[in-house]
Amino acid sequence: MKPQFVFIYSERHKIILVLVMLVFFAGLFFIIPTGDILHYPDESNYVRLAESLIGKGAYLRIAGKLTAYKAPGYPLLLSMVFHLWNSPMAAKIINAAALAGTAYLLALIAAEVIPEGSLFASLLVLFYPVYFYTADTLYPQTLGAFLFSAVLFLLIRLPGSRLIYAISGFLFGLLVLMIPVFLLIFPILSTFIFIDKKGDKQCIWIPIFSSLLGFSSSPVREQFEMQSFTGS
Repeated sequence: MKPQFVFIYSERHKIILVLVMLVFFAGLFFIIPTGDILHYPDESNYVRLAESLIGKGAYLRIAGKLTAYKAPGYPLLLSMVFHLWNSPMAAKIINAAALAGTAYLLALIAAEVIPEGSLFASLLVLFYPVYFYTADTLYPQTLGAFLFSAVLFLLIRLPGSRLIYAISGFLFGLLVLMIPVFLLIFPILSTFIFIDKKGDKQCIWIPIFSSLLGFSSSPVREQFEMQSFTGS
């Protein structure tokens, strides 16, 4: 039996699942009292872009003009959430689930290095209230942390598969669409794949290509909708 599956059926893993559930419910404890309240102007901007995607099928400012002021990934995700439940609290609940998922993925990643560290990783998330405050805001950082943790988990715990490379690359592309600054980390991840002894160096083009499919849509969208790569 592979080590990761031995870990899944261990007592430590059961404790981690309990901690992850506590993270989720702690997130709800912060979120439910605030409901649909938006704390910052940027949150209203994200909601407005999501609503314009639903109503007009485009990223529009208040004046109805096309804009690329915000990265397109998070408003697109919000629009999909609002299609199902038109409420900012729905997106906040997804944040709580993403925070719990991040705690779980970090525990699995830590278990690859130091098994005892898996509990510590979950506890760090649970006892750091800033994470829960961030989950109560409509910013992409909470979901971005989940996507980045998922990419690291796939590359560290399940390396070597072409399918895993493709999925991790695509997830990283979505992450860049939400938080473009993560593009700076792309060369580091590519180098990790290349030097990883478990991986296939001939497959390094797979995550690169799948990432490009994700984050190249932003400049293409700007070019076709705004005749410019630097919309405002």
